[in-house]
Amino acid sequence: MNGRLLPENAAAAATARFNGDFRRSENDKCYKKALKHTTVDGSFVTLTYELQQSLLQLAMNLTQNVKARTKESLLRQVEVKKEKHEIEKATHSTRAPPY
Repeated sequence: MNGRLLPENAAAAATARFNGDFRRSENDKCYKKALKHTTVDGSFVTLTYELQQSLLQLAMNLTQNVKARTKESLLRQVEVKKEKHEIEKATHSTRAPPY
């Protein structure tokens, strides 16, 4: 996509950034040391089973909508690209030769 953060992904991105998922390496000595001394679990793990299942079900329900919107967006992008190409082709064919 074009760098935008959708509401469906905002919570996951914030959690991943907080946990340092994008910058840690499993081979990093500092990461292993910090992992050994940490006692804090993620928010999801501390929820009751019912709440975990509810969140998973919500995410699964949103998935179809997000996929459909993404597909529509990609199809719209292809159409716009075709239109631009046709316009460019039409303008180039009506021009006089450059010599």
